[in-house]
Amino acid sequence: MLSQQEYLERLKGPDTLDKAYSLYEEMNVAHKENLHVHIAMLQCLDPPLTKKQLTPLTEGGEYPAASLLSNIVTISDLVIKAVDQTKLLAFFGTKNDSQLDAAKTKSLMEKQKSAFLDALGHKGAALCRLYNITHLKKDSTDAVALTDLDTLWPDILKFTDAMDSKVN
Repeated sequence: MLSQQEYLERLKGPDTLDKAYSLYEEMNVAHKENLHVHIAMLQCLDPPLTKKQLTPLTEGGEYPAASLLSNIVTISDLVIKAVDQTKLLAFFGTKNDSQLDAAKTKSLMEKQKSAFLDALGHKGAALCRLYNITHLKKDSTDAVALTDLDTLWPDILKFTDAMDSKVN
């Protein structure tokens, strides 16, 4: 039987968004501290944003994906704020962990790092798309600044190697 988190990850497509939002709210109330609930929702929201929905980037059109992108940024921010970057960096900067539960701590830190990097990636992609949309609408009040995007790359580089083939 699928857990609620796995079920949420599998809800993909624009026709299942209402169901996904209601399940996310339910899970968020029950498991507020669980970062993977937010990551599952990010994975659910990302697939509907196909190239087909973003290709008509011409002036004067409506962009229904903009609200979805804003939700991705909001959920990503929840994950980013929930992770203590200093603690995570201190853990990965330590060569030897002599604690009794070192394996459990390492597993927890790896999960937090993965969730953090996943949230940064989703946020960056959503901000890039929002930047394109808002700069085509000259009268838009919710413009995304390039400085918002510039802050993401240093955070990613804290936890990854830019020359690593897995990161590219």
